[in-house]
Amino acid sequence: MLLVYISLLSCIIGLYHASAQSSNGQVHLVSSSKSGKISKTIRIALSVDEQSYKDFLIVMQSILSSAENPSKLVFHIVACAKDIESATVLQNQISNAIKSCFPPSLKYYSVPFTLPPHSGFYAQLKA
Repeated sequence: MLLVYISLLSCIIGLYHASAQSSNGQVHLVSSSKSGKISKTIRIALSVDEQSYKDFLIVMQSILSSAENPSKLVFHIVACAKDIESATVLQNQISNAIKSCFPPSLKYYSVPFTLPPHSGFYAQLKA
C-alpha cells in the first residue's frame, strides 16, 4: 500500500515539474483549471491508518525533498479508523508528529474519517 502512495505521489510531483513539448519543439505548460491559469499550489492527499502511521512521515519527507518548491505543497491527511474516537486520536498523533518533524511553514490539514462497517476497507483496519 505504501508503494502505491509513493508511486502516485511521485507521479503528481513529476507532472508538476514536467512541461509538455509539442512536435515542433515548443514548450508549453499544461493547465488543468477551467480559467486556463496554472495552479500555483499542489495538493497531496494521504490516507493514514494505524498500520501506515509509521510510514506516512517517510512519504511526506520523500515528497518534500523531491519537490522543486516545497512551499507550494499542501498536504491533506485523512486519519482512518473504525470509530470516530480512534480516528480523532490518530489525527492528533499525526498532527503532533508533523509538528515535531517538519518546519512550522509546512501546510497541512488533517481530518478524522471512519469507514462504513460494510466496506471492504473497513475489514482491513485493525480492531
